[in-house]
Order: sequence, then structure tokens, then C-alpha cells
Amino acid sequence: AEFATRVRAAVQAAVSYPATARNMGLSGKARLQFHWRDGVASQVQVLQGTGSTALDRAAMDSVTRAAYPPAPDTLKGKDLVYQVTVVFDLASDR
Repeated sequence: AEFATRVRAAVQAAVSYPATARNMGLSGKARLQFHWRDGVASQVQVLQGTGSTALDRAAMDSVTRAAYPPAPDTLKGKDLVYQVTVVFDLASDR
């Protein structure tokens, strides 16, 4: 559970708010699912979008760009599936 929390934090830390979306005042939350194995994310899909293609694309990019923490020995070599919510909040994007 602790490692899953660190994976989610890594994804959120990698979020890059698209300038066009920020300028248009767009915000929202995207619910994503992806496979993770030994620090590499794959098969990223949007389960629930923000309503903005630009934000959804940026959310997916954050999953592939994230700097994931090293896996504990018990998880090495295992294909894990994670779900994360990526938040785009204009008030916190300063």
C-alpha cells in the first residue's frame, strides 16, 4: 500500500499543466489505469476523463514521464495494475 501511494505521488509530480488549458481556465480530474513493471508504465488508458482532450493527454503523459520510486524486492518482475487520479487545479498550479 505504501508503494502504491508513492507511485501515485510520482504520477502527480510529473503533471505538466498544458498552457492552452490553463489559459482557457480548464481544470478537472482524470482517472487513469496503467500497467507497471520494474519502473516502466504501459497500457495507459483513461477511465474517466476531464472533458478536455488536452488535459486527458497531459494526464496520460504524466504516467509515462513519472520518475517512479524503486520497487521493493517483493514487487520486482511483477506486472502490476494501478489506478490513479490526476488532478489539474488552477489554484495550485502557480
